[in-house]
Amino acid sequence: ATNVDHCGGCGQVCALPRVSVQACASGGCVVGGCAAGFGDCDGVAANGCETATRGSDVANCGGCGLRCAFANAGAVCASGTCALGTCLPGYADCDGMAANGCETDLRTDRAHCGACSVMGVSRACAGGQVCSAGMCAASCGTGTSNCGGDCVRTTTDVAHCGGCS
Repeated sequence: ATNVDHCGGCGQVCALPRVSVQACASGGCVVGGCAAGFGDCDGVAANGCETATRGSDVANCGGCGLRCAFANAGAVCASGTCALGTCLPGYADCDGMAANGCETDLRTDRAHCGACSVMGVSRACAGGQVCSAGMCAASCGTGTSNCGGDCVRTTTDVAHCGGCS
């Protein structure tokens, strides 16, 4: 009932794949611990520690269930570490902080209208102007509202859902 060399019967050795600690409980092989870089993410003892957690799986990056995800961007997993992938069209990582993803909407952000600031050169719209479709303009384009100088789609923007405030 508990012997890994005779688990469930004489000569029935527990030999689960990529398992660092073989165990036998109630006559059945169980995962007692996974080899480094692997996890028993599905909880099925028969296939052992089936998931490589130090690989490229964005759903199990560094451990079971540790999902890589970034705002307005793709994600990559390299050697069990999440990294910011490609930004969605119209978005950029202007602050250089991967944790908040591609936080800037280049189509509507007055401070970064059309592109992030480059080498200290500001891409901000002048006073009284708004950023509409990535260009500084006197007023917002169709389908957007002027919210404090930024042209915002209040139907889809999570920070201005349904209205500017």
